[in-house]
Amino acid sequence: MLGPASVGAVVHRDCDRDSQRRGLRDDQQPNQSAWPPGTPPRFASGHDDVGIRVACTVAHLIIAGGRAGDVNRRAAGTTIKPGVPIVAGEVGYADPVATPSFPQVVLRNGVVVEDPLSAVLGLLKGPWHFDVSDPSRSASFGEADLRLANRGGARISAAEIEAVLERRHAIEPALQAIALDASLAGGASSVPWLPLRQLFDAFAGIRGIGFAKMTKTLHPKRPALIPLLDSVVRKYLEDDDLGAKALFGERALLLVRGYERDLDRNGPAVRAVRQELARRDFRLTEVRILDLLIFSATASPRGSGRHDGRAAEAPQITPIQEL
Repeated sequence: MLGPASVGAVVHRDCDRDSQRRGLRDDQQPNQSAWPPGTPPRFASGHDDVGIRVACTVAHLIIAGGRAGDVNRRAAGTTIKPGVPIVAGEVGYADPVATPSFPQVVLRNGVVVEDPLSAVLGLLKGPWHFDVSDPSRSASFGEADLRLANRGGARISAAEIEAVLERRHAIEPALQAIALDASLAGGASSVPWLPLRQLFDAFAGIRGIGFAKMTKTLHPKRPALIPLLDSVVRKYLEDDDLGAKALFGERALLLVRGYERDLDRNGPAVRAVRQELARRDFRLTEVRILDLLIFSATASPRGSGRHDGRAAEAPQITPIQEL
C-alpha cells in the first residue's frame, strides 16, 4: 500500500506527464497506432483526463497536512467567529462559509455597534418590518397612507385621520416637490431641505399628531429620506432638539439634520449592511438601517460602550411624551 508521500510522487509524475502530452499534436502522441480508427487521442489538444485531474486534487489535499485526514482535522479545529474575516488557508474544504466582516457603526455617547449586520437581522426577525408605499402613488396622499402607518404601529385615530386629510391640499404639493429617490445618504447638499420643511409644516398644529405619527406616515412615501422620529430616536437626537417652544416644522427638520450627520459619519458601514441585506432579499434604505441600529444599541442592557449587535427586547430609556 502506498503512503501519502508515495501517492503524491506517483500522481505528480502523471500530472507532469499529462501536462507535457497536452501540447503534442495528434500524430506526436505515444501509442497512437494502438487506438482504433476514429478514436480521439487521450491527450490531444482540447481533451482532458478527468481521472488524473481528480487524482491531482486528492493528492494536494492529502499532502497539505502531511498525513491522510489532516485537512479534515485542521478544518474541524478552525473556529469561525461572526464578523471575523477568514484568511485563505486557515480553513479546509469542509469548512462552512464564514460570515463577512463589516465596519463598526459609531453612534453617539461612545456607543459602538461592532456587528451591525447581526443587529439589524436580529430586529428584522421580530415585528420591525415597515411597508413601503406603492411607488405609483408617490405624489399623492390619502387615507390609505395613514392606514399603512397604522399597520406600522402609528396608532392614528379616526378623528386624527380626518384632521390630517383636511391638510391634503398642503401635504401633496410639498410631497410632489420631493423626488421619490431623495435620500439622506447622498450628503447634506443633496437633501431637498426646503420642500422637506414645507412638508413637515403641513402637519403642524394637528391635535394628537406629533413627530412619531407624522414620520411613520411619511417614511413609506420617501423611505430613503425621512427617518422615523419616534421616542427612541428623538431621545438619541436630543442634542439636536430645539425643544417644545420651537416651531413644529423647524424642530422636525433640525432632528433630521442631526440624523443625516450620523448617517454620513457611518456611511460606508451602513451601505455595506444594506448591500448584504439586499443579497438576502431584505430591501432596506440606509435611513431605516440606522434607525434599527439606534434602537438595537439603545435597547442593549449595556446602555453604552461597545455593543455586539444582539438586540434586547425593550429599550432601556425614558420615553419622550408624544406631542
